Amino acid sequence: MNVKPHVALILAALAWLCLSTPADAQWPPVPVFSTCISAAGRIFVCPAGDGPTLASRGLRISVGLFGAFLGPDVGEPAAGIWAAAPTACPANPLIADAPTDLFGKTTISGSLAAGGCGGAVSVFIWTSPPAIAGSPLPITVVSVDMTGDLFVNLADVGVFSAALNGAYNACADFNSDGFVNLADVGVFSAHIGHHC
Repeated sequence: MNVKPHVALILAALAWLCLSTPADAQWPPVPVFSTCISAAGRIFVCPAGDGPTLASRGLRISVGLFGAFLGPDVGEPAAGIWAAAPTACPANPLIADAPTDLFGKTTISGSLAAGGCGGAVSVFIWTSPPAIAGSPLPITVVSVDMTGDLFVNLADVGVFSAALNGAYNACADFNSDGFVNLADVGVFSAHIGHHC
């Protein structure tokens, strides 16, 4: 049995589908076909979202959204694509910089509002329910909200004091210089009272 004519027919049908679809057609994003990439690193975050931007640390996230027929998800609103850490502030999501372009691509480069330490950043897309796009990224967070309750308060002062006076604790090294010292005290004190 010769299968080549069947393969040619399938390829012709796919080509017709792609060519007959308007360039701005919106395919619903499919998480398994979507991509998210970023350099690896650590980022300081605060529940108020006033830490440094991802871009300032070379951690810009590139997102590519594709639909069920592998067509690019063109014009997906920026608000429908966001990054979050395990203890992120739900009231202040880090949304994409712009809607997806003609290739279904956009970036995320702002400041993340979150607490806790060590959790990986993931990108979510607005489906029903919201779904993760790709695997968690190699970006870990470190926050002055050391307890992860999204409020920088006396509970965090106790945890930070223990880290300042004890063995090295990467969760208290807010500037990622390999030491917990006065520089970190300055960062911590600048964010006391901040909350989600």
